[in-house]
Amino acid sequence: MDVPSLEALEFGRATSLVAACATGPLGADRVRSERPSGDREEVERRLRETSETMLLLAAGEAPSLAGAGDPRGSLAKLAEGSAPLEPKELLALDGFLAAAEAARDSLGGRGDCPALRALARGIADFASVRAELGRAVDPDGSIPDRSSPRLARVRGEIALLEQEIAGKVEALLRRPGLRPHLQSRKPVWRDGRVLLAVKSGSRGRIPGVLHERSGTGATAFVEPPELVEPGNRLADLRVRERRETAAVLLAATRRLLAARPAIEEACARVGALDAALAKARYAREVGATVPSIAEGRALELRGARHPLLLEAVRRALPGAPAEVVGLDLRLGSDFDLLLLTGPNTGGKTVALKTAGLLAALALAGFPVCAKAGTTVPLYDAFFVDIGDEQEIAQSLSTFSSHLRRIAPALERAGERSLVLLDELGSGTDPGEGAALARAILERLLERRASVLATTHLGPLKSLAYVHPRAENGSVEFDAPTLRPLYRLRIGLPGESNALAVAARLGLPGDVVSKARESLAGERHPLDRAVEEVRDRRVEAERSLEEARRLGEEAARERAEVEAARRALEEARRSVAAEAESVVEESFGRARQVLEEEIGAAQSPAVRGGLERLRGRLAEALRSTPFGERRLAFLRRLRRDDLVYLRRFRQRCPVRKVDFDREVLSVLVGGMRMEVPFDEVSFVEPPPGPG
Repeated sequence: MDVPSLEALEFGRATSLVAACATGPLGADRVRSERPSGDREEVERRLRETSETMLLLAAGEAPSLAGAGDPRGSLAKLAEGSAPLEPKELLALDGFLAAAEAARDSLGGRGDCPALRALARGIADFASVRAELGRAVDPDGSIPDRSSPRLARVRGEIALLEQEIAGKVEALLRRPGLRPHLQSRKPVWRDGRVLLAVKSGSRGRIPGVLHERSGTGATAFVEPPELVEPGNRLADLRVRERRETAAVLLAATRRLLAARPAIEEACARVGALDAALAKARYAREVGATVPSIAEGRALELRGARHPLLLEAVRRALPGAPAEVVGLDLRLGSDFDLLLLTGPNTGGKTVALKTAGLLAALALAGFPVCAKAGTTVPLYDAFFVDIGDEQEIAQSLSTFSSHLRRIAPALERAGERSLVLLDELGSGTDPGEGAALARAILERLLERRASVLATTHLGPLKSLAYVHPRAENGSVEFDAPTLRPLYRLRIGLPGESNALAVAARLGLPGDVVSKARESLAGERHPLDRAVEEVRDRRVEAERSLEEARRLGEEAARERAEVEAARRALEEARRSVAAEAESVVEESFGRARQVLEEEIGAAQSPAVRGGLERLRGRLAEALRSTPFGERRLAFLRRLRRDDLVYLRRFRQRCPVRKVDFDREVLSVLVGGMRMEVPFDEVSFVEPPPGPG
């Protein structure tokens, strides 16, 4: 995709809106660097990453990249090898690695976002690197004693020597007659040495090395002879401490240098994750969707809005419209050329730019400001001529600059090209401009390019009536208010409305009337045919709209009837289930009473009578519709089916069905046991209140 075409579509300005939603510089720069691709696998991978991140963001489960920062400066310093990294640089790298690992871990096990998981899995394990950084630098940026045994020994010697010096200072300050000569009893540290603040008038009375004087000259800072030698030893130890500290930083730097390729790969992947997050956040802010990539050449935009126009409305910028009207547009399915005609400032250029920009954004993996169902073909080239600015530096006129931008399309455009031509044929004699514009469009149709063009030249409208792959279109314009309505009508050419606009703007009535008379005399028969087609189209659309309205009302009524039928059926099933549950529970209680009486009966005759009663009760139950459904249920049972046992108030898996003995073998709490058919219910009672 050539840069001038993307610049003409304001692609960079649109992606900057998305970049502002990134967590950090890595993601923002990645967003700004992305360009449309003609590789299907690459485009669909980017869009999957975007759509998966949108789902995670909506669920509150998006990975956090807080603390990742931007380690590229430190990595460049590593590559140069000029000096060890400073503690703050090591800490920044450690923070980046921690954030990268956290993102990898949060996405690595998710099966619902394969594209993001693949992206995150490419981030290496930096546990050993981070462990070394943790030993080398504390969170406050200091180098701890644990980082090096030699450093620990040197610091131990420093601590002992500082105690020795402190003792000597205390002894000095206790000397008789010294205090009147001091400006302060507190010693002063200068460049690692302990000095006494001596009054300038007493300088000759206090021996020692003069290091400096105060700005007023009232104080001299003197190092007493007793402190010179220990001060020298302390200075030597400080040098050794700095040397050991540098060695620790150098070792940590070398460890990072060895891991630099993996860290750079992590940078690229974290940047890609942050770019996906930025796209998802932007989509949530503006209601954007992820488009589909068409298998063929059909471009279909549904409710498309220009991102920059939408941003102007959101921020209430001066000159912004009250709202952004969604654009419905198709191209490349039943026609390859859509020629938009109508008045200037009628919204034609906005439609052109919206279509081109959203197609470019989609092929770069961005969500687009459009409704679900938007589909973009896999274009491999964009040819764009938008604007009529003069190329003064090259001494080109407006007409010449148009031709300069159109020429490459005539040479290279093909079936996978999108050509956008604004105000085709302008900048020269209208007759010659129309003839040249027609020839240009016919050449592009021969090359089967997808072409979206705008013009105010009337003669071009006839092309759609003679070429099977060309179609007219117009953006609705409200002549009384001189306001574009931004609604695209495909199939009808637009009118210039020049005379209506002139009258509205206050030109003398007789001038406008004379122009109308002149125009009527020169009116081409095609214009009358177009007007007749337009009138019939409007009437057909009104009829279609009425039919659609009636259809929607009928659909609503059918939905209401169906909902009422489903509610009635559900109520019937509920009542039936409740009734059957009552019957089964009542039978169970009666059977239980009979069993208890049979067990308690002393007389064989009484026991036999009760057993016969039990048999007749069971037979009576089997002969009812309820009993028949229950028996059919038992016959359908197979291993691992679940049955409800009222005795245990739970559903249990079946292990075996024995019809001869009329018992089921089931698992209850992991224990296998047999229960008679009569204890098995196929109606689970509804839950009680609460």
